[in-house]
Amino acid sequence: MPATLHPPPLMVPLNDLVETRPVAPSTCSRVGLADAKRDRGFTLVEILVVIIIIGILAAVAIPVFLSQRQKAADASIKSDLRTVTGTVLAIEAASTPLTKQAIIDAGVRLSPGVRIDIYAHGSEHHCLLGTKISGVNPTQNWVSTTDGGFNTSLSACAGVSLITLP
Repeated sequence: MPATLHPPPLMVPLNDLVETRPVAPSTCSRVGLADAKRDRGFTLVEILVVIIIIGILAAVAIPVFLSQRQKAADASIKSDLRTVTGTVLAIEAASTPLTKQAIIDAGVRLSPGVRIDIYAHGSEHHCLLGTKISGVNPTQNWVSTTDGGFNTSLSACAGVSLITLP
């Protein structure tokens, strides 16, 4: 019977010397499978943890963002009230009749969505009520008077509105 030829065993160096030892062919394929198992991607638990962390961050950030928008609405109303109050005082000092056109001619431009109503406040002064008619609601209605500035104890002006801006 003729002798069967078998391929020589695979040889792997043990160290820098020339010595080698045989290695079974199945060992190489197992190493390849181990690498493939590690490179499959993220587990379901890892993905769920990331989603939970993003949800917690959103739950904290959204209320803070909304309160900042309300503060911005308050700031725009207060700024416009200061501008209009100063303009009303200047018009009165010039002994010019207080009209909507006189205020517009003085160069007053309100922020978008802000409305200011001007009321008679006694015989010589005016009460100005600032509100937001579009966008984010402010924390309150803002009141300014030509005889005292901002009045946080008032939430409205008494009487009939003389002028409404814009």
